[in-house]
Amino acid sequence: MNSTRSYKHVVLSMFLAFITLILSITSVSALETSVSSDLQTDARLRVLFQQKLDEIKESDNTYISSIKTATDFDGKEYSIVECCPIGYMIYSNDTGVFVEYSPSSFSPYLNFSESLYYGGPTFYYRKTNDQLIHTLEPDETIAYNDIQKYANSSQYMYNVLYAQKDTNVLNFVNGKTSKDDLLAITSYALTVTNGAISHPEFYSNLSNFGYWSGDNRCPNGCCGFIGLNMLIAYHDKYKNNSIMDDKYWYGSAGSKTGLYNQNASLTKYLFDLDPKSSTTSMHIHSVMKQYVQQRGVSVTHTSLWAPFFGDSNIRDKIDHNVPVELFGNIVDMNDTSKNINHAVVAYRYRRETGNGTDSTSYTVHYGWPGYTSVVVKFPIGSIYCFE
Repeated sequence: MNSTRSYKHVVLSMFLAFITLILSITSVSALETSVSSDLQTDARLRVLFQQKLDEIKESDNTYISSIKTATDFDGKEYSIVECCPIGYMIYSNDTGVFVEYSPSSFSPYLNFSESLYYGGPTFYYRKTNDQLIHTLEPDETIAYNDIQKYANSSQYMYNVLYAQKDTNVLNFVNGKTSKDDLLAITSYALTVTNGAISHPEFYSNLSNFGYWSGDNRCPNGCCGFIGLNMLIAYHDKYKNNSIMDDKYWYGSAGSKTGLYNQNASLTKYLFDLDPKSSTTSMHIHSVMKQYVQQRGVSVTHTSLWAPFFGDSNIRDKIDHNVPVELFGNIVDMNDTSKNINHAVVAYRYRRETGNGTDSTSYTVHYGWPGYTSVVVKFPIGSIYCFE
């Protein structure tokens, strides 16, 4: 009897050991499959990023130096692709869209690698202790506990990008198509229309652009005024020599290739006309009306808020040699006084249509040193221009 029980115990133990071994092998196999799949996805992403770099790079010596991950305020992931000696791309992992890129600017996340946050073009943050600090404008901060308050802005940006979702790119990244298929679709299925103001080189070469770092009246910067100063400068050089005093230009007489910065800038003069710490097209429109009234100059203003304009309005202005100031923001749903607004100047566009796509990206001057030519796709809250 004891021998029979002992035999059954041995058989049962062997059976359980066999089952454990099978489950262990299955678990290891599943883990290996998952790791292998992740590695394959990473490899395809690198192929995609290299293809994009080959398209935009200005030097054959440019190469991808690092790939980082940032999240928006709602947890969506974005890849930060940094290039050497210069250049960067930011890619939406969920939608297959390159949200922004520049072959001539350093990554806004350069020298930072952990706890990175992305609120869209111009909104770059890193977490330090209990704050998010803007990587290029360190005086601009967000309390870490307030991140969720800005989640709606991230959701809105994601919805805009999702509407432009690149299924062909996602199919390649997910292993459903080959690189050859991706190249064929990218090269031949889309109709590309490019447009620019008559002198886009004015902005791409404008390294001294009337920058003013502000004072205690505008603790979060004064980019709306910097943008207006750049609009006026373009019109002064190419359209109406009486719209701006020559004292704001520096360099040889008549060259008009650069603007004085800081306290000698037109930006500070514009700000002093009607100070405001955070601006949209509405306030910049008001400032410009005061400015031209002082100078006795007549212009036609365009100031529009979403959703009462579209990409076609912006493209039409650029086609007619009118640079456009674009305003974007991240919104605190509980306290609008904590909204953070940024503004850029658009002077070139690229429209892609076909294969279920109709999207427009803009080449813009950020109004920050080193960011004179950045290509962006982002939700635009309002626009301002004049002619």
